[in-house]
Amino acid sequence: MNVLSGGVSNVVGNGLYGLNYGLITGLNYFWPLFIAGSILMWMITGGLAAWRHYLIRLLLWHARIFPWRASRFLDDAIARILLQRLGGGYRFTHRLLLDSLTDTVELSTESSSEATS
Repeated sequence: MNVLSGGVSNVVGNGLYGLNYGLITGLNYFWPLFIAGSILMWMITGGLAAWRHYLIRLLLWHARIFPWRASRFLDDAIARILLQRLGGGYRFTHRLLLDSLTDTVELSTESSSEATS
């Protein structure tokens, strides 16, 4: 009888050890795998585009090329009749203003390239 009871206790003990080990190991790997899988799904479903969008906005704001609150800036330009809202975008109301700003940008890029040469 002792052999039988010893065998049962070994099976139960080993089974509990295996269950305990499996749960601990599984839970240790669950969170890193869950986070990695979530990041992967976020990137696949458009998160990478959103990240790039905000990174570009941050870089433009940091370089003082474009304001961080672009919608407020563009709404102000619409109120001053410098821009028109066209669908999901904007366009200049006055062709002369567009040409003037384009010439200014071209002159500034030419002068900066000459200064670096």
